Amino acid sequence: MAHPKSVRVLRLPAGDEQLHLIKLELMQNTTPGWDNPAPNLLVFWGQEGWAQREALTFPVKNHQYSVWTVYQTTWRGKRQQLPLNQYCSYPKNTQYGDVFLVSVRTDWSEEEYTLEYVDIPRSFMESTFVKESIEHYKSFGGEDDDAG
Repeated sequence: MAHPKSVRVLRLPAGDEQLHLIKLELMQNTTPGWDNPAPNLLVFWGQEGWAQREALTFPVKNHQYSVWTVYQTTWRGKRQQLPLNQYCSYPKNTQYGDVFLVSVRTDWSEEEYTLEYVDIPRSFMESTFVKESIEHYKSFGGEDDDAG
């Protein structure tokens, strides 16, 4: 399958910026167990951040995309230079640096699954799905056990 050279994704920026869509180039990924190609996040995280990345994948019901993948890094940076991410931090998870929501179509019917990156449409920013996706992402941390 031929892959596009770039993909439009939702950027959940650290610091005070608003959510926005950006185009990311796709790059060859040589890390075993990771999708290839992969969105190039080196400009946001650097080599160390890329090496300590995580990808959370969850299916999307009643939507045109089959899977959302959330890319984040566990690396905070030398001298803690990556700012707190207000969108993705909650009681059980403190997230630093930018986080990215990527749309992927997958085919699990083959021996090895295939994936296709899909541009997130500009109209997506006006939908309630943005808020619902962030809330779903936060649900991975569960309820705050200390809350009374």
